[in-house]
Amino acid sequence: MTKDCRRRHTCNTCNRHHPACLHKDRKQRPVEAMTNSSTFTEEHASQETHKVMSHTSTQHASATSGIVPIFVSTVQEPHREILTYAILDTQSDSTFVLEDVLDKLNVDVQPVKLKLSTVTAINTIISSKSVHDLQVRGLYSDSSIQLHQAYSRDFIPVDKSYVPTKETASLWPHLRNLADKLPPLQDCDVGLLIGYDCPAALAPLEVILGDKNQPFAQRSELGWSIIGSSNPHLDRQGSQSFVHRLTVKELPVPLPTDVLKTLESDFIERTYEDKYVSQDDVLFVQFLSGHITQKKSGYYEMPLPFTGNSQPNLPNNKKLATVRQQCFKKKLKTTKQNQHSEHVTVEEREKAAEKVIKIVQQQAFPQEIKMLQGEKCLPNSSSIFSLDPIWSEGLLRVGGRLKQSSLCHKLKHPVILPNNSHISKLIVSHYHAKICQQGRSQTQMELRSNGFWVIGGSKLVAKLIRTCVLCRKLRRPTESQRMAELPKERLEASAPFTYSGMDCFGPFIVKKARKEYKRYVLIFTCLYSRAVHIEMLEDLSTDSFMNELKCFISLRGAVRQLHCDQGSNFIGARNEFKEALKQCDTKLLEIFLTERQCEFVFNAPSASHAGSVWERQIRTVRNVLNATFARCPGRLDDASLRTLLYEAMAIVNSRPLTVNGINDPQALEPLTPNNLIMMKSKVALPPPGGFVRYKEMEKSSIPHRTILGSLEKGIFAQHIHKTEMALTSAQPQSQRLCHH
Repeated sequence: MTKDCRRRHTCNTCNRHHPACLHKDRKQRPVEAMTNSSTFTEEHASQETHKVMSHTSTQHASATSGIVPIFVSTVQEPHREILTYAILDTQSDSTFVLEDVLDKLNVDVQPVKLKLSTVTAINTIISSKSVHDLQVRGLYSDSSIQLHQAYSRDFIPVDKSYVPTKETASLWPHLRNLADKLPPLQDCDVGLLIGYDCPAALAPLEVILGDKNQPFAQRSELGWSIIGSSNPHLDRQGSQSFVHRLTVKELPVPLPTDVLKTLESDFIERTYEDKYVSQDDVLFVQFLSGHITQKKSGYYEMPLPFTGNSQPNLPNNKKLATVRQQCFKKKLKTTKQNQHSEHVTVEEREKAAEKVIKIVQQQAFPQEIKMLQGEKCLPNSSSIFSLDPIWSEGLLRVGGRLKQSSLCHKLKHPVILPNNSHISKLIVSHYHAKICQQGRSQTQMELRSNGFWVIGGSKLVAKLIRTCVLCRKLRRPTESQRMAELPKERLEASAPFTYSGMDCFGPFIVKKARKEYKRYVLIFTCLYSRAVHIEMLEDLSTDSFMNELKCFISLRGAVRQLHCDQGSNFIGARNEFKEALKQCDTKLLEIFLTERQCEFVFNAPSASHAGSVWERQIRTVRNVLNATFARCPGRLDDASLRTLLYEAMAIVNSRPLTVNGINDPQALEPLTPNNLIMMKSKVALPPPGGFVRYKEMEKSSIPHRTILGSLEKGIFAQHIHKTEMALTSAQPQSQRLCHH
C-alpha cells in the first residue's frame, strides 16, 4: 500500500522517499581509507576534497549525461507502457530497474543474491530481484528493444538535473540544431540503467562533435542525448560526482544437499584419537569402577554420579519404576509369543472364516436367524425359504434330506451366503482362480464342494467371469479387420478384360521323349465380368511372358490396366518361383505394355489379400485340373496340357455369377461370364462317334488323344445328365406323360 501511495514525502535534498526534515548527510569513507598506506595521505589532504559517490544525488549539476526518456513495458503486455528516464551506461555490465517501475508493470520476479562491485566497495552481497522479458522504446520511436534480464534496486544514483533538454542544446552553437529534437523535461524519475549487456540500446547511430572540452551529442535507437558540460559560461560547481561503473555477479541458489552438509558439519564423527577426555570424565570413570557392586540376586547396583559433595533431594518414584517394570515384562512376554507363533494354523484360519461368515449372515439375514434360533418357521416371502434353512454350529446352512448320508457336514449342509456381499464375491473369485479360470459350471461345483451356497450364484459367477480380465483375454474372439472399399475397376461397367488381374501358378510336369520339363500357367482375370483366360508358359522368362501376353491381347482385345502382385504370394513352389522370376526383366515389360497403352500396376509386397480376385480363380482352376488329372493319369505333353487348360477355362467361365433363383424351375437362366465374353449360354455337344476305353488307351501310340477323349466323355456326360435332369424337373406332369 505504501508503494502505491501518490502522496509520499520526497526529500528536497536527495529526492529519496523520506521527509526533508529527516534528511541526514551520510559521509562514507573512501575505500582507500581502509588501508594503512592511505592514512598518511588523508591527514595531509585539504578540506576541499573532491568526493566520488556511487549512490547519492544532487539537484545542482553543471553537466549532462546519456539520459533519454523511454517507454518500458513487458513482452506479454506491450500496450501497458510506463514513461521513465533511462541511463545509457557503457561501463556497467548489467541492467537495473527501480522496484516502483516493476510494481507498476506487475511482472513476475524471482529473488536473487548479487555480488555488486563499485568504486566504493568490492563484492558487496545485496538482495535483489530478477526480471525477464522487458522491452523499451524511445519517446518518438515505434521499434522496441528487448531487455533479456534486469535486476531491481531501490534507487538509481542520478537525478533529473543531468537530463539534457532543449535549453542545454541552445547554449552550444554546434548543438543548436538539436533543440527541436530533444523533448522537454518529463514528469518522471530515472527508473532504468541500461548496461552493455544490451548493446542495441547503446550503439551510437549518429554523433555530433564540438571543440575541445565541449559536449558532444549522440543518437541511439532510444533518442538523442548530450554528454558533457551543460553551460559554457559556468565552471564545474560542487564537489560531488557520479560513477556508474558496476559489476554484478548473480549468486547461485544453494542446493538442499549443500544446506544439509552445512548443518551436519557440527556433528561430524571423529576417530578415537581425535577425542579428548576432560578431568570430569576421568573422575566419573574412576568413581563408577570403584562403587559398582553385584548383589546376591544377580542385579548390579551403581551409584549416581552427582557433582559436588552434597546429594540433592530427589522425590520417591519407586511406584512409577515398578509400573514401568511390569509393562516392560509384559512387552517381553508378548514378543516371545509372537516369535513362537509366526505361522497361522489351519484351525485359526477356519475360526477366522467362521467369524467373518457370521458377520455377513447377521447383516444379510437378521430376521431369519432370529426366527430359526427361536425354532419358528420362516414365511414364504423369505429369500431363503426354498432352501429349507437350518441353524447349525452357529451358522445359517442349507437344509434338505441328507442327514443320514455319510458325507461330511459341510457338503450335506453348505453355508448360505448372500449374492450382494463383498465377502461372497471374494470367495467366488478365490475358487474361480483356484480351478484355473474355468467356466461357470465348474466354478459353482467348486463352491458347493467346499461347503458354500451363494443365493443366485449362477448370475454372480457369470458376472465375475464376464468382468474377469484373464477370462476375457483367453476366451474373447479376436477382432477382425474391416475390409476396405472395392476398387473402381470392379464396380464400373467396362468391356471384358479391359481391367484385368494376372498371376502365375504351377509348375506342371510334361514329357518329351524321355525328358521332363516344367510348364507354368498364366491366368488373366477380368475384374468386372470375373471371366478368366489361361495361357501356358514354357518358362518364366521375359520373352515367354511377352509372347503369351501378345496372345492374350490378340484374343481378348486391348487392356487398359494389368494388376499383379510382386511374386511373394505364388501358389506352390515359392522358392522356385523366386529364383525363376529373377530372370524376368520388369523394365522391358513396362516398355512393352506402354507401347500398347497398357498400365502395369503392382500390388504392395507381401499383400496377397489385394489379389484375392485372381487368387480365388487359381483355386477354382486347380480343382478342375486336379479332378481331370485324377481321372486321366498318364503322360502329358505341351499340346495336351494347353488343351486341358482351355477346357478348364471354359468350365470356369460357365459358372453362374449369382445363385439367386438357381433352385427355382421357373427362374431365368443364370448369368455366366461366357454370356458376357462370348454371347453364348450353352456349350456345343461333342461330335458323334465312339471313344476309346482306358485299356486300349494305354496301347495307343498317341496317348494325349485318349486323355482328351476320356476327358470329353466324362465332362460332357456329366453335362448331358445335368441338362436332362433340369429339363425333366421343369416340365409339367402332363407333358411328361405325353412325352413318354
